[in-house]
Amino acid sequence: MMEVLKLPPEASSRYGFSSSERSVVPPPPPTTTTQQKNKKSPPPKTKAVLSLRDAKRQVLELGASGFSKRAKRVFETQRTEAFGGKVKAQRMPFKMLLGIRRAEAKRERREAEERRAAGVVAAAPKKDLVTRRSTPKKRRAPKPPTDDLRDGVLDVSRFLKKKKQQQQRA
Repeated sequence: MMEVLKLPPEASSRYGFSSSERSVVPPPPPTTTTQQKNKKSPPPKTKAVLSLRDAKRQVLELGASGFSKRAKRVFETQRTEAFGGKVKAQRMPFKMLLGIRRAEAKRERREAEERRAAGVVAAAPKKDLVTRRSTPKKRRAPKPPTDDLRDGVLDVSRFLKKKKQQQQRA
């Protein structure tokens, strides 16, 4: 409920009020000090309501505590993806990677030999065509003029002559 302030009649003529009653704006809230800001207010007393989503999340987290290292890593990456984070690439020991590549090459050789024995005609696989330059590519830049300078000033008459000749030919 708004308070109503009664002003004396001379105030209306002095300040330009048309009536002697004006509603009062409530006072601003009291300023707080840094000590009051730093104090934590007690949490509001409400009934703890556990939603199904929260219950599912808590059960998953409890179950994740018993995971093996690999399963725990998979679980953590899923959580990171759910929060919108970028997942690290999975790392592999180099010796294991070499073994996988050797087995893959062996498998391809065996399949190629089987195709040859069966008489299947297929196009030869194209190797990556990479042409290398004998000399590295140089960066092209305008060459500094040699004979076009007269007392340190560039003589453009030659360029103008070329332009005129091109216009006459066209």
